[in-house]
Parts: sequence; structure tokens; C-alpha cells
Amino acid sequence: MSRVPSRMFTLLIWVIIAGDPALQACSAPSALTDEAGQAPADEAGQAPADEAASAWGEAVAELDERIAVARRHAERHPNDWAHLEAVARLLRGRAGLSGRLEDYLEARDTLDRAFVVAGGTWGPLLERASLAFTLHQLPITTQNLDLAEQAVLLRPGEKEQIIALRGDVALHSGRYEEALARFVELNERDPHPGSAFRLALYHWKTGDLDTARRWLAHGEATATSPRERAWLALQLGLTWLDEGNLDAASAAYARADNTFPGWWLIEEHRAEVAALQGDTASAERRYRDLIARTGNPEFMDALAELVAARDPEEARALIAQAGAWYARWLTILPEATYGHALDHLLDHGEPAAALDLAERNHALRPGGDASTKLARALLKAGRCADARAQAAAVLATPWRTPELQETVASIEAGCGAAGG
Repeated sequence: MSRVPSRMFTLLIWVIIAGDPALQACSAPSALTDEAGQAPADEAGQAPADEAASAWGEAVAELDERIAVARRHAERHPNDWAHLEAVARLLRGRAGLSGRLEDYLEARDTLDRAFVVAGGTWGPLLERASLAFTLHQLPITTQNLDLAEQAVLLRPGEKEQIIALRGDVALHSGRYEEALARFVELNERDPHPGSAFRLALYHWKTGDLDTARRWLAHGEATATSPRERAWLALQLGLTWLDEGNLDAASAAYARADNTFPGWWLIEEHRAEVAALQGDTASAERRYRDLIARTGNPEFMDALAELVAARDPEEARALIAQAGAWYARWLTILPEATYGHALDHLLDHGEPAAALDLAERNHALRPGGDASTKLARALLKAGRCADARAQAAAVLATPWRTPELQETVASIEAGCGAAGG
């Protein structure tokens, strides 16, 4: 059983940071994750009736109300771009909770309007930088951070937000020393669950899981909302999953679910553990429910893997449905979709298509995650020498993840000593 759903993990991390005010880069007024990538079946973005009473459903409903109020303020003050910025921030926050790519599109369009009102160049630069990073548009993120730093005066917390986002960009770009330095500086200037998480993430992705867990535990202990605590508990569970400790992972997921019930993000990881533990009936039930709730194509791929032996026709239909979803969103929000679509193509697509997308993804954000996927795509294309060289390049950096280890093992197994 492969770990298809966890491949969305990296992007979802950033989506959650970007969408949760309590986990955001700093105390500045900017609403806070990738994995983007989900299009719920309910196109209105409302929680289904049987979820409305859950903590997750209540949080979505509250954001809906706040967005409606912010929109009214923006309509009443058409010459004040700050009101449009507030709408965009809330939409980004709702996208982080619901996973709706449509919310990101609306947030982007709202910010475009805000810059028109502001006169073109100036405007909500940090909000645009945050949204661009969430959508994996790293050059746009950096451009807006550069402009923001030119301001004569920064509002309280904005310097910290810039530090955090520059660290995020550095990590995704493979500049690990810079990323760590910025995360340390951020935590010294403004310690909070978001700064603790970033330090945890650095140590996690560079193979120091004990240090990562200490930072995650610190973040969870200092978090002030159930959603924060649940999300950090979920990340702790994922570190245990990376080590293959399914019992510890399951316990952390259960704690997250008890803390913030109803969140599909927690449920998808519980489904994954069920599959890895051999409880295919529970995993299949959970994935079917998740598909009905979210329309997420990664869950379709996961379910297809579970049912392939029993019902190959359904598996093929699920894979085709997921592929159609990716094809659509690659034309609408390409950068935000690259990583997800690439995982699908690596498992189910043609080698040439997978390699093309892997190269585009790597050009956009040449950090360890994209570099590892490029090595996998090169292997799939039969380019053994290039795959081995790409994996070696990642191994020469501090990046250390189970996917990298599995990729190296696959290259050795698939290419042999000669390395063609």
C-alpha cells in the first residue's frame, strides 16, 4: 500500500499556515495551507448538514459570515483597498480550511481589484505575497516582499511576516541554511505556534525527527485555539508515520480529531493509517466518505489502489476522474496543481507527461520535495543515469525524507549497478 494521500502533505502544510490566523507568520493583520488541491462536492463551500454542528463546520460557517460582512464593507467603501484586502485574507483563510481552489481564485481576483484601487504598484503587498506563496508562485512572492520592504514604515508584525515568508521561500528553493536562520530569527522576535512549526518543519525534513517533535509539542502546548492544537497534533502524527510507527501516528490523529472534530484533513490521515494497518474495510469507507465530502482527486487515487484487485473497472474510473480534475486545474491554477498532478502522473500517467510536469515543478521550486519528484520522474522515463544524479544532488543537501529514501532504493532496484 503506497502512501498516496500523504503526498499532499507538503502543500497542505503551507496552505494551513497561510489560512490560519493563529499559525501565520506573525501577529500582523494577515489571515493565515499543500498541499490548494481540493474541490469539494458542495460548490457553495458550505459545510454539509451532517457536519454543520462539528467544530470544523462551525469554523467554516463563521468564516462565511465574516466574508459576507467584509464584502459589504468593501462595497460601502469602494475607494479603500484595505477592505478588499480583508476580503481576500478571509477567502484565503477559508480556502485553507475547506480546500476549495475556487476561494483562492476569488482571493486573487479580489487582490487584483485592491491594487487597481490603490493605483497599481502599491497596495496589500504582504497579502499578495502570502497568497502567491500558498499557490507556489515563489517569484511573485519574492517580488512583493521586495516591494514591501521598501516601505518607510512597517506596521507591527509585518517585519516578522516578511522574515517568515522569506524563510518559507528559501526552504522550498533548497536554500536550507537561509531558511533555518530566518526561522530562528522569527522565533526569537515573535515566538508563537507558527514559528515553532517552522522550526519543526525544518528539522523534520532534514531528518531530525526528535527535535521536530519537541517543537511541535511546544507549539501544541502554547496554541490558543482547538484548530491550532488539532493541526499541530496532526503534524506530530505525520512525523511518527514517517518512522513507520502506526500506533503513535494513530494516537496523535485521534487526539487531533477529538480536539477539532469534523475536519476532513484529519480524517484523510486516519484513512491512510487504516489502510497501512490492513483495515481495508475502514479505509475504503473513510475514503468514499472523503470523496463525497471534498471531491479530492488524491482520495480517488487512494481508493482506486484499495479496490484495484477487487474491482479493476471502478479503479480505472476513479483514476480517470482524478486525471480529469488535474487536467482542468492545471489550466486554471497551474503552479498550485503541479505537485498533486505530478504524483498522479508518476503513478498512473505516461512517462513523458510525468517528466515534463516534474521539470516544470522543479523549475518553480527547486527544493528537496520537487527535486525528489524529478528523480522519480527520470526513473519512470528510464533515464537511470539522470535519475541517479538527481537523487545524489538531493542527498548532497540536508534534505532527508522517506520519499527520498524510497526513491533512492527504487533507482538502485530499477537501474542496477550499470545505471544506464
